[in-house]
Amino acid sequence: MPTLYNTDTGGTIRADAARRRVTFVLKTSKFCNLRCRYCYEFADLGNTHAMDRSQLQTMYQNIAEHYRRCSSPVEIEFDWHGGEPLLLGADFFWKTFDDQTRVFNDERITVSNLVQTNLAVINDELIKLLYEGFDGVGVSIDLFGGLRVSSAGKDCQERVLGNMDQIRRAGVKFGCITVLSKQNVHRAAQIFKFFQRAAISFRLLPIFRGATDEQNDDYALTPLQVLESFKEFFELWVGCSTQITIDPLFAYTENLLAGRLLNRSKSAAWGQYDKRIWESIYIVNTDGNVYSYADIYNLQLSHGNIFQNALSKLVLSTGHLRAIQAAETRMQSVCPKCRHFGRGCGGYPVAEESPNSGEMSVDGKVSCVKDQGILDYIERRLWEMGIIDPITGEVSLPSGYRPRCPHEPVVSI
Repeated sequence: MPTLYNTDTGGTIRADAARRRVTFVLKTSKFCNLRCRYCYEFADLGNTHAMDRSQLQTMYQNIAEHYRRCSSPVEIEFDWHGGEPLLLGADFFWKTFDDQTRVFNDERITVSNLVQTNLAVINDELIKLLYEGFDGVGVSIDLFGGLRVSSAGKDCQERVLGNMDQIRRAGVKFGCITVLSKQNVHRAAQIFKFFQRAAISFRLLPIFRGATDEQNDDYALTPLQVLESFKEFFELWVGCSTQITIDPLFAYTENLLAGRLLNRSKSAAWGQYDKRIWESIYIVNTDGNVYSYADIYNLQLSHGNIFQNALSKLVLSTGHLRAIQAAETRMQSVCPKCRHFGRGCGGYPVAEESPNSGEMSVDGKVSCVKDQGILDYIERRLWEMGIIDPITGEVSLPSGYRPRCPHEPVVSI
């Protein structure tokens, strides 16, 4: 299996010279103070078991050993998820951040920490942690729909809004995730106006798969409904002068622009997603089992346990090879027929998102309604706005502006 870490007979590592980035989504604990009705961890939200410090130390060592073998600079991002990660307390995070500093001592490896929180509970110690400890903070708030409730079934939104004001006054910079559902999809203008007035960038997250096949039947949108909602948000976004960004719409737009700029360059080309070369996102469950983004909690496709083995062993495991083959099969069935493949999309949505986003049928047929559709739509709008010439493909951008190319996949769970 070819990877960035294979060596030739002389022991020289063959690797790209470009910077690489990888995200580890850490399901540190499933315990939560809310009972969001669509949560795919719903069955385990009362479980207080958590990763302990020694397990995290071992995980850091097993990850560091792997990326020290790469000759390229590597940016490692740890995304702390749950459950509600802040219930672990500030001291837990300060100690594990100290451990990271000791373990990741290679100057070519940089480490950052992000947290996704429901912000239902906050105190001075946690505010200090958010301000000084984390490199990024995401707050989950849907604004409408009434699906984010306490264990007693009470809507917690007013409390969360008050806590958002509190951390903002303390200087904590944060963005938000809003889950799109049947209950709030018709409120696009109100959702956008809230974030515009607050000057907060946000991410739209269509409901992820549920804990059971039936859990989200009353909440989840079809891919076509998500597409239509994305179009509406795009028009709201480009129709005003706000400086906020909306992901994934911002990433779609920059990828389309970057794809055209790269295709005109003789020294660069748009990359196609290749799990055999580089894995962008790993999910680490509370028990240490590692999964690709598409295969979360599917033990047949687990890469192995990172509390017990180095990542260098896990990437060559039978479970990971199965996951790679499954992703490649999905891509082969859809991506070569798409005109955006290799010039605005590398195939990541089909490879990693389709199994959990309603784009894969029970008999294994894969579609790409949402991503192909929104790329088509944004491309046409960029033509109409004079940013992309529909004939030559020339791009007209403000002086000094260059899109990031391509955008790294964004964690969406």
